[in-house]
Amino acid sequence: MKINHLILVLITITMGISFVQCTLDEGNPGTNSPALTLQAHSELSLITLDWEPVKVTGFKEYIILQSTAEIPNSPTPPINQDVTVLTRINQVDITSFSTTNTLLTPTTCFKLYCSVDDRFMYSGSVCTNQTTTVISGFFDRADHDADLPQVAMFDRINIQLVALNTATGIVDNSIPESNMSFPQLDLSTFQGTARLFSFDLSSPQIRRYTFPDFVLQNQKFLGQSLFGGLAWKDFVFLLYQNSTQGFQVLNATKLSTIDNQVGLAGNRNLAIFEGDPLIVMEIGDAGIIRYEINAAGKVVNSDSYITGAQQPNTQNTCDINDEYYVGGRFATIINKDADVITNLISGANSFTQLCRFSPDGSKVALITNNVNVVELQVFDISDLPATSKIQTYNLPNVTYADMFYKDNAINVIGVSFNSSSPQTFLLKFPE
Repeated sequence: MKINHLILVLITITMGISFVQCTLDEGNPGTNSPALTLQAHSELSLITLDWEPVKVTGFKEYIILQSTAEIPNSPTPPINQDVTVLTRINQVDITSFSTTNTLLTPTTCFKLYCSVDDRFMYSGSVCTNQTTTVISGFFDRADHDADLPQVAMFDRINIQLVALNTATGIVDNSIPESNMSFPQLDLSTFQGTARLFSFDLSSPQIRRYTFPDFVLQNQKFLGQSLFGGLAWKDFVFLLYQNSTQGFQVLNATKLSTIDNQVGLAGNRNLAIFEGDPLIVMEIGDAGIIRYEINAAGKVVNSDSYITGAQQPNTQNTCDINDEYYVGGRFATIINKDADVITNLISGANSFTQLCRFSPDGSKVALITNNVNVVELQVFDISDLPATSKIQTYNLPNVTYADMFYKDNAINVIGVSFNSSSPQTFLLKFPE
């Protein structure tokens, strides 16, 4: 009797230990019933996925799948040509992920898997329906003006200029334009008239149009490489590959030269600040030249500084407001006195694609790339030199043409290839 009693006690203890080891909160990994619950919330183009944290022994990672249709239940993630991995998360307490409709389809479905020891837990499919503005073409060159309903875009595949209404998603006007190849577009309004300048960086020339009807007003062919340009009221400022006239001031209507300076060498950006005299800065890798320009467009003074912005990209990738410039690889902020204030990002593998100030100047939005992880990051700069990152949105790893604040949203124009056909899309994110 004592031996039988001992055996019974051992069996009871063994059963108790087996129950203690199973710490899954819900669901049964031995059935086909989903053990996890995934939820999706949409705001503008932002899709936020969230779930409850898994309390489980042996947690390895969360895996989020995406597809254009519901993803079937499967003991392991059913990855194939129709179902792809959106992201993998190896921290158990991270229970949300923000993304966009990267598939550019009317319906996008998601499914959550959790890798646990040698098995998986999963959720049911969650599908969202979003309307994304998509137009056919490789519009990798674009520019905006806050006072205009349309953005100007150039399609390098079909060789056309387009005025896209960002509120309706409708192309208001388009014209074929075979005289452009690699333009930097500059759209602005002066004295109530919208004007579009094209500074072609491949076959150096300047073209001026009315907007949005695209009537050519003037053009000027240049003999050497052009790094960029910017129209400012009565003037056009040029960054030119020339050993004696690298910085030029032009009349904005006639495109005739008013003044020139030696300028910096290589790629650089322009920053312009209102005042009497007008302040115009060339910002490059090696330093800054700060010009004072009078009402007639003549340079009356200049100063050189040895610190600039690392690897400044084309003019449309940077931004300026009343007080600051932001641009370059690390989103360097420089004031109108040519003082380098701070860098918003850092890292050997990180670089910035686009920078934009918010209308009130308190924030900067960046599109960044870090080892092919592309994000829209928003920084608070209201207390410079102190800064803080306040928003991060996941973006598709594609080419981006423009970004701007409008209608209480951050608007992003990108280009992707879908089945070898280029498509340009407009995304909108909460400020």
